[in-house]
Amino acid sequence: MGRVSSIYKFEAMCDFQYMPVQREGSGPVKCHLESVIPSGLDPFEFLTQPSPLFILPPFFTRSDKPNNYAYTDKRYYLDKTDQTPDADDNIHNRTRSLRKGHFSTYVFSLTNELPTEPHEANIAIIKGKIAHFPQLQDDYDTVKKLFDERPIWSFNLLKYMTNIRSSSLKLIIPCLGVYMRKGPWKMVWTRFGYDPRKDPASRIYQTLDFRVRSMAGISSMVTTRHEYNYKKVNRSLKSENAEDYKEIPKASVIFEPGLVPTQRQAYYQYCDIKLPEVQELISAEPAPGYLCHQTRGWLPPNTDQVCRDLIFKCVKETLLASHNADFKFEEGSSDDEGSDYEDTSTAATVEEIV
Repeated sequence: MGRVSSIYKFEAMCDFQYMPVQREGSGPVKCHLESVIPSGLDPFEFLTQPSPLFILPPFFTRSDKPNNYAYTDKRYYLDKTDQTPDADDNIHNRTRSLRKGHFSTYVFSLTNELPTEPHEANIAIIKGKIAHFPQLQDDYDTVKKLFDERPIWSFNLLKYMTNIRSSSLKLIIPCLGVYMRKGPWKMVWTRFGYDPRKDPASRIYQTLDFRVRSMAGISSMVTTRHEYNYKKVNRSLKSENAEDYKEIPKASVIFEPGLVPTQRQAYYQYCDIKLPEVQELISAEPAPGYLCHQTRGWLPPNTDQVCRDLIFKCVKETLLASHNADFKFEEGSSDDEGSDYEDTSTAATVEEIV
């Protein structure tokens, strides 16, 4: 036994490198670095001479601290909407499976059929809740009446119109409609039995992704994500109840002159944009023989771009009048997956309609 005078502790693994070493017989280990890496201008014979086989590892460590890792197979699913050849064999086409409940979701396609009935689990859940909370039946009837009057709604718009608790709406809406994840009607709920791809009048319910453009002074007037404090989530009952009864601002679901979006990005349905110019654009009937488009729906090319310019112009005037700030109007706009600026179809453009 001996005694040491100093002890060194390291919180991370030490640096290391792989050396091309080889042991010949029972002799010492010899480094073959010079025979593997060229030094200077070596003759061509250097590449033909025999050398020890040395293969680098496929990857190095990704962390400087040891950690436990469970080597389990990831569960992926293939995007069935991808119609490209060899899509099933493309490893980049694989996506993590979604964490979702029993409600119906639909990835927009021009060929796939829309669900016509709710999931049985949703019906069983809502019936069980109504048995314990009879007042939930009144909320269900209210939302159902709205879907009968208008076939497509967003979640926030329903909450704004009815002032029903979010937890109740999450039980009611999946029993009445299917959720559109992408396409011209993305992020909205469509009533079961209604197919917007077959009805040109459904163009007024399409979704517009509007984003306030960056400019001098805009961050002090419109809420940005950087202004939120990302703290540990409070799971107390009080905080959950406050979120459940949280009111939806009108400007986040309906746009009209004099209002400013509550955040720098907002999703509006065209019928909820109360600007005469926008309503004139969407009121024009599609040309005879015009079919629903994969990204534009029933609207002509560049409709989303023109509507963004009109909304932003109105927002700029409102902010100038209320804050007296110096803005620089930008012609560019944020893009989304619904924009199609290089479309060569024979449909009439917005400029031709106006």
